[in-house]
Amino acid sequence: MIWTGNPLPTDILLYAVPVCAVQSYKYHVKVIPGTVKKGKAAKTATNLFSHMPEATGTEKELMKECTDPELVAAIVGNAKFTAAGLAQLKQKQKKGKKNNKGES
Repeated sequence: MIWTGNPLPTDILLYAVPVCAVQSYKYHVKVIPGTVKKGKAAKTATNLFSHMPEATGTEKELMKECTDPELVAAIVGNAKFTAAGLAQLKQKQKKGKKNNKGES
């Protein structure tokens, strides 16, 4: 068994482990000072990762299996995330919420 931050397509994945590190991983966000709570930041990052086009089905399932306490423990407090595609994802979610309100 090998721990890797950049799995190859031929690798057999068994687990996903949330980490906060200063290395390059396949799924990463930039952490900057802010006021976002750990739980909300964890959900935002997980949602972003699961909507990335390069995410395979197995990787998405393993990400979903990570529990909230595991995710929160890996995140530093009083921070916010930035990443490519994060703004588009938030806009898409807002449009979805507006459409749901209009249908009610």
